[in-house]
Amino acid sequence: VNISSSDFSGDDITLECQHVHQTVDMYRFFKDNVPITCANGPIQCSDQSPSLHFLPIAESDSGNYTCTIRNPISNRTSAALEIKVKAVPISNVTLSSNVTSGHLWADEDSVRLTCTHLGRSEE
Repeated sequence: VNISSSDFSGDDITLECQHVHQTVDMYRFFKDNVPITCANGPIQCSDQSPSLHFLPIAESDSGNYTCTIRNPISNRTSAALEIKVKAVPISNVTLSSNVTSGHLWADEDSVRLTCTHLGRSEE
C-alpha cells in the first residue's frame, strides 16, 4: 500500500491509498496512528474511496499518515508517510492609515492592511 503527496500550506492535495490485486471493502486513513474522521470540511474522504483530500492542506496537517485496506479475509496497512507542511511565505505586508493627529476617529479615519504574495521558493 503506497501513499503519495505534496506539501505546501494552501495547496489542495490528495493522498492515494494504492493496492495491487486485492478486493477492498473499506479504506481507512490514520494521522499519527489516530483514525481520521471522514466528514465535510477541509479533509474529505470516504470508507469506500482510496483517496484522502485536503482542501486545502494546512500546517496543522503535518504528521505521519497511513492507510489500511480491509476485506473479509485480511487487513493491510501502509508504511507511514511523513508530511511536513510548509507555510507559504508572505512577501509584503503593509499597514497604512490616513490618520495625521495620532488618534483614530470612528467614521472619519480609515486603516488599510495590504498583503501581497509574490510567490514561494520550493526547496
